[in-house]
Parts: sequence; structure tokens; C-alpha cells
Amino acid sequence: MGETPQRIGRYLLFEPFAVGGMATVHLGRLVGPIGFSRTVAIKRLHPAFARDPEIVAMLMDEARLAARIRHPNVAAVIDVLSVDDELCLVMEYVHGLSLAMVERVAGTEWPPPRPIAVGIGIQILLGLHAAHEACNEHGAPLAIVHRDVSPQNIVVGTDGGTRLIDFGVAKALWRSQSSHTGQLKGKIQYMAPEQLRGRPIDRRADVFAAGIVLWEMLTGRRLFEAIEPGAVLDLVLRAEIPLPSHYADGISTQLDAVVMRALSRPCDMRFPTASAMAAELEALRMAATHPEIARWMEHVASASLAERVQALAAVENHELEPEETPSWIARHQVDVDAATMATMPTATRSNLVPLEPSTSPTLRSSDSPTISWTPPAPPVRRGRTRRWARLTMGALVAVGTAALVAPLLSSSARHRVTPVFSPSEKPSVALPIDLAELASPSEQRTVSSSPLVLAPPRSVAKPSRLPRPAAMTPSKGSVETAPSAPLPAPSAEPIKGCVPPFDIDPDGVRVYKLRCL
Repeated sequence: MGETPQRIGRYLLFEPFAVGGMATVHLGRLVGPIGFSRTVAIKRLHPAFARDPEIVAMLMDEARLAARIRHPNVAAVIDVLSVDDELCLVMEYVHGLSLAMVERVAGTEWPPPRPIAVGIGIQILLGLHAAHEACNEHGAPLAIVHRDVSPQNIVVGTDGGTRLIDFGVAKALWRSQSSHTGQLKGKIQYMAPEQLRGRPIDRRADVFAAGIVLWEMLTGRRLFEAIEPGAVLDLVLRAEIPLPSHYADGISTQLDAVVMRALSRPCDMRFPTASAMAAELEALRMAATHPEIARWMEHVASASLAERVQALAAVENHELEPEETPSWIARHQVDVDAATMATMPTATRSNLVPLEPSTSPTLRSSDSPTISWTPPAPPVRRGRTRRWARLTMGALVAVGTAALVAPLLSSSARHRVTPVFSPSEKPSVALPIDLAELASPSEQRTVSSSPLVLAPPRSVAKPSRLPRPAAMTPSKGSVETAPSAPLPAPSAEPIKGCVPPFDIDPDGVRVYKLRCL
């Protein structure tokens, strides 16, 4: 990993970690804005195939098909790159090994324990079912058939998850690249009989291939193995298929039955869907969980993945050089700011000031200034101010009204009051009170001692404080209405000592002089 990575678009391309017949798979790094990055796997065609229109069309078909499949057991396609007449496929990086590589490095640990094999087989079938059920953007089925389900295209991750990869030879209704007459796509030893004979195929061909993979994981042997391709073809078409329990002890008859049904040569006798076969395996209640598969992978593949871990650390710790910083990041930022400034008010644009060089961010264009925006002060909330003003004015008016009404209430309280009731009304309280006692002995006037009859309470303003009566005793018997006493004639001259006509008590309340009223 000492070499400088190659830049392709917004990706850095590092050394390959897998090599195939037509392409290599590299560790890559997505370089995003504001320090964002992501480790990816980049599939890159060999130079000999990069300009072959048929191979390029096959890779594009793989990208289109995989992009329509969304499932945890299918490796996701993230992006397609076309730079300098070179086509690359960007996929999610799965930290793990292909099933073929696991078989190679496991040594004496192969075949895997039966629950591990069944758990991996179920995940393969669920990923296939997701591919078979995929639809286009209009909701129409794509009728995808993988056609190359094999240990080389099954990746077992150290997280316990299994993913299908490589839909390059997949069959779909709309794929642009079709097989020529007499041309086989895929590996012969994992093909269904109808596929080898060139007949129409459907999802049941993938079920047959998945049955072969499961048979080999259970037995640790190749089902159809020969030196010559013609001999392999003859085995697939005519050879007797033995039960898995013939080569491995302890396999139940139920598990034998599931595997042999998937390997039926007449396609009508197989499981109709991959999910139906997965359900039969799950019903056996012997499949390993993701954590159990992860622990097994850590046990058998940790040494083989040690070099990959170092390469992965080098990719993630690689520091970007100044020339590796994508210039489109800074251009995009400046363009957005310019477009925003064009729609801003003049007062707002006046707050935009260039940053000083010492405060500029790391990722910036060398020929374009970076703009920082200081937001204006928030506007005053005038609605609340006006509401408080109205409340204050209302309080002042209420106080003034109370001050004007208080003298009148005090004057009426000094005289006997004869309320007027309708025939249906009755006074609720009758209190006899001698108002003459409210005045001083020198200021007493002739006031009738008839009881004061109070009417039911009315909503009036609270009067000013008045002196409390000396004695209040409840009336006995029925309430009688007393005749009103004549009011004294107003004096032509002001009464002595009545300017002003009130005193102020220690609590600051006006107390009107009774002789002045």
C-alpha cells in the first residue's frame, strides 16, 4: 500500500484485493465534502476488456440490475464510473471472503458445521428471492435470473452476513446484452439441466444452483467434478445425485429431502421459489444465527484477513494531499453563496464579509474567496409591545373609573337605602345599621335608625376604603321596607375644612370626610 492511489472521479483507487477473469476488485475511498469519506469496493475491467462493447454492456447491465435489488443479502451497487474510456463499478465493501476462498483457507475446518452451512444457505436463498422479485421503476417485474450462483459469487462477511455478488451474466427481460446462440453464461458445474440444454429458464434454475452449493457445504465435496468440460456437462445431465447423508454422517432425512428436492432435474419438481426452500430449511430449526456465523468466520479466516485489515487501515488513514482535494467542492460552495447573495436584500448582503486567510477552512478554492454570513439582529416583536400597551391603558382607565365612582358609593352608603325589588325578588341579606354612629359626636346629624336593606350583589367597581361600622347585628323577623329620610339641602357655601374633602390614611387610601358629602 505504499504506492500513491489513483484518482478516478471523486474516488481514490488503491491496490486490488481480488482478481477475476475479466476484472479486478480494488479497495477504494469515496472523498466527499466536509471531510466525509467511505470505504468502497471498486470493480475495474481488465484493459483487454475495457474497450470491448459486449463486456462493457454486460457490466452496465450488472449495475442496472443490482441497483434495482435492495436486500441485506445482495451487495449494493453505489455508483458507475466512466473516466477516460474506462468503466468501473462502485459497490459496498464487505469485509469477508468468498465462499470459495473460505473453503480454501479453512483447511481441516471444512466442511463447516451443519448449522453454519444451513444458515449460509438460507441467506443465499433470501438474496436470490429478492433478485427474482425485483421490479423496474414502473413496478413491472424484471424477471431476473442470476444464472451464476456459485461459491465464487457468494461473500461471507465477518459480521455473519452473506451477500450475493456479480449479476454480470444475469438474465432479465430488458437487459441490453444477450447471449449469442450456443453461448453459455456461468459455470457449467453449477448450471441447471435446462440451462445447459439452451431452453428457457426461470428462477428455478437459481434454486437448482443453490441446492448444489448447499450439498457441497454439507458434504465437503464437489457434486459434479471432472477434468473435461464435456464430462462435467454429462454429469449434470445424467449422473445420479447421491444423498448428502451418503458422504456425511448425522444429516437428518428432513435435510436430505430439502436438498434433493432442490436438485430435481425436472424443474416442476423443485421448489417454486427460493423463499419456499428457505422456509423449509428454517422449519428444521438448526440454522446458525449471524453472531454464530461471525464467530466461525473469525475462527477460520482471521489469519487470511489479517493482510486485508492492514490494507483497509491504510486506506482509511490515508491523508489527502492538497491536490487530492476535489476542486468541485469549493466551486459548489462559491456557486451556492453567489446564488444566495443574488436573492438577498441589500441590508442582508451588507453583512457578508470575506474570511481572513487565517480563518479560512481547509477545503477551499485557491482562486475564489470564501464568504461568511453574519445574520442580522432578530426583528423586534411589535405585536407583544402593542398588547402590553393596551393592557396598561385599560388598567389606568379602570383605576380612574374606580376613583370617580368611590365618592358616589360612599355618599349613598351614609343614607338609608330603599331598594326596589320586583315581586319575584327577595333580598338575601338585611343588616340594621345606624349610620349616625359613623360620624363624630359633634358632626352627628338626624339619621333614621331604620334597618339598612342590602340588595343582591351587583358587579360594580370596588369603592375606596370606608370605616368599619361599630356594631352589626343580624335582623330578626321579616324584612320591612322603611321610608326614605329626606336628604339635607345643599349648602350654598362650602363647609369649613372640606378643601380637600378627604383625608389619606396610613395605607395611602383616600378617606372622604362625611360632613363634606
